[in-house]
Amino acid sequence: ELEFLHELPVALMWGVGPATGARLAKIGVFTIGQLAESSPQSVERLLGHAVGRRLTALAWNRDPREVQTRGRARSAGAQSALGRRPAIERVFKPTLHHLADRIGARLRAKSLAGRTITVRVRFADLRSVTRSLTLSAPVSSTRALAEIAEDLVRSVLADHLDGRMISLLAISVSNLDAHAVVQLLLSTKSGPPVMPKFGPPSVDGAHLGLMP
Repeated sequence: ELEFLHELPVALMWGVGPATGARLAKIGVFTIGQLAESSPQSVERLLGHAVGRRLTALAWNRDPREVQTRGRARSAGAQSALGRRPAIERVFKPTLHHLADRIGARLRAKSLAGRTITVRVRFADLRSVTRSLTLSAPVSSTRALAEIAEDLVRSVLADHLDGRMISLLAISVSNLDAHAVVQLLLSTKSGPPVMPKFGPPSVDGAHLGLMP
């Protein structure tokens, strides 16, 4: 998780706007990893004690604040009915990316992120297989959710080589935390999420919900 996080531009971190990004660039900090490896004292001198300390902690995906989730949704999920489609990457990757984008947008709108990502693959013969992964830190970005879901689906298909056709794909995110530590958006901070350029056939019938 940290390896993935540290490769991303520092501008994707929550709280890093154009002005802060420009100041960090002056000391050679362009990625989250470079921020994590920078001296905390130099970052605090540059940005102020409170902001510098917070961003350094976020660069390591740490947040000491107590998280309260009572009264919030316990999971978020989306699924797409595919009919009968080949179990190949050019079918499942666009579908998973679309579902991840919808789930991530809903989570981010509610300041939530999840630690457990679960996929469900239903084959054309109506067999359903689920696979999940629990992370050490919560995520809500489209990219992270999509890549994890893709790996999980590949794992399912590798274990079920007789499943040549799939009829449904689903993603759910659980173990939700409020006030997500790092919002790694694939969209602008002020605008709506950037929708992937995939056609609608693979996502017809998709629906999304937050489950209490």
